[in-house]
Amino acid sequence: MLNLTSRKLSADRTLPGMESSGRRITDTIPPDLLHRRRAARRLMVDARHERNAVEQIIQLPAAGESLHFIVDGRYEPCDLIPATSRLSRPATIKRLEITTLGVNNDNVSVLANGMDQGKIGQCMVLVSGFFCRAHSPEFEFLRTEIEGRGGKTHAMGTHAKLILMEMTDGNWYTIEGSGNLRSCQSIEQFVMTNDRDLLLFHRGWIEDYVFNCSGKDKTTKRTRRQ
Repeated sequence: MLNLTSRKLSADRTLPGMESSGRRITDTIPPDLLHRRRAARRLMVDARHERNAVEQIIQLPAAGESLHFIVDGRYEPCDLIPATSRLSRPATIKRLEITTLGVNNDNVSVLANGMDQGKIGQCMVLVSGFFCRAHSPEFEFLRTEIEGRGGKTHAMGTHAKLILMEMTDGNWYTIEGSGNLRSCQSIEQFVMTNDRDLLLFHRGWIEDYVFNCSGKDKTTKRTRRQ
């Protein structure tokens, strides 16, 4: 058994026990990213047995509130995006940023339709490099549909699952959870928080990660604090 407590990362940050495999921790983001906040209110919902989980779950949190919920695999996390848009009317999603392992074509169609209808403004989708390599037709569909509408797509070494929705009415929704944008028919947990600083925290490290991995000119203007 590998004794992790007695091992330290080497100077090149090779993972303990993986020296021969060449796998390394990414150097493109700081190792100690942390955002601390005091929740004004927390709501907990177990929606595994609800017939229409999305409609039962989404009572949009007020500023400073967090909604914690558990769901089964009868709907896709992507459904949270149009549900939030619908319950925010007449407001729309000013900026949408997504990180997920992978997507399916139905997810992409939901996003594309939202952009066509003016319900989603700026859109960025970050998927894993594994998904790009293993499901290249789906990734090409994602890139064609989103970038063809002025959005951005990236495929990099990430396993994070986030949905960031900056709304035109001044609300800032962050969804953090275990599930990818597509359904995996498993029990998943999510937290939906309405907090500007939390959303900007996640937007910040995502932009830095994409910026560093893409090798863009260092003078490229950042937009996350706007």
